[in-house]
Amino acid sequence: GSVCTNQPANIAFNATPVVPITQYTWNFGGGIATPGTGAGPHQVVFSTTGVKTITLQTTDENGCSSTLLSQNVTVFAAPVAGFSYNVAEVCRNSGTVTPILASGGTAGTYTATPSGLSLNSGTGVIQTNSSAPGTYRVRKTSNLNGCTDTAGFTIIIKPRAVTGFSYTNNQLCLTNAPASIISQNLPIKALRFSGVEFSLSRDFKT
Repeated sequence: GSVCTNQPANIAFNATPVVPITQYTWNFGGGIATPGTGAGPHQVVFSTTGVKTITLQTTDENGCSSTLLSQNVTVFAAPVAGFSYNVAEVCRNSGTVTPILASGGTAGTYTATPSGLSLNSGTGVIQTNSSAPGTYRVRKTSNLNGCTDTAGFTIIIKPRAVTGFSYTNNQLCLTNAPASIISQNLPIKALRFSGVEFSLSRDFKT
């Protein structure tokens, strides 16, 4: 049989003995087994790849031992889905955001919930220009050697601030009456125009 690293394999003694067995002596080929005693089944996890040989010898109530039973298990490298982005929050219209793979990371398929995030399913690249503001959970699924690994990351797309202003009159002289400034979320306290400084009050009039 075969299994992937760090993913449990089920191993058990399934024969029906003629004389009741009182002792099971296992060698799990370097794997970590739970519970590791008795007939099983045992959950065995291997941390390295390669062919592992599992052996078992039983002893019955008469004190007689069986021949050594053995079974080979091939252990493959498991996929690594881990990833992240270098930001957890980003403003809309900030270009692209590219995922950073974990050490040993493998390729996979990216999905996001809820809908509204412009996400490349093959590369995980996010296009913030065409994404709707909101909080999204990006999930990656990687498959390799018949095994699956998943990982997730939460990213927030924030609405981009709108800034700008206009004048109620399009000409301004130093002898003219003060001009009214109409603000559109203008995040400043003063504006300098042609050497004349305007202090902006709440109603944005000089």
